[in-house]
Amino acid sequence: FFFDFDRAEIRPEFRPLLDRVAQTLKADRSFKVGVSGHADETGSEEYNAALSRRRAQGVVQYLVSRGVQRSRLSIEAYGEACPAAGNESDEGRQRNRRVEFRTGVAR
Repeated sequence: FFFDFDRAEIRPEFRPLLDRVAQTLKADRSFKVGVSGHADETGSEEYNAALSRRRAQGVVQYLVSRGVQRSRLSIEAYGEACPAAGNESDEGRQRNRRVEFRTGVAR
């Protein structure tokens, strides 16, 4: 899901999706999830790294508030390093302001 420019707050339209993620994780406790934050190229690399970390942290905090164990969630902050689209257009920059999930089975 995506974020507004220069913001780390979860947009209301994505909360139902996160609620479903939380329900799925609570139903199957064998999974661990990596939460990866990303940013577009606007701003410095340092700023975008910090912004992408805040985005991932916000998602983790939301999932924990819905009953997911914090120990099952990890955070990765990629800043602008892994774009999903080009940064030449508003649409591309919007696609780059995102959080993604990686799943794996807990040992």
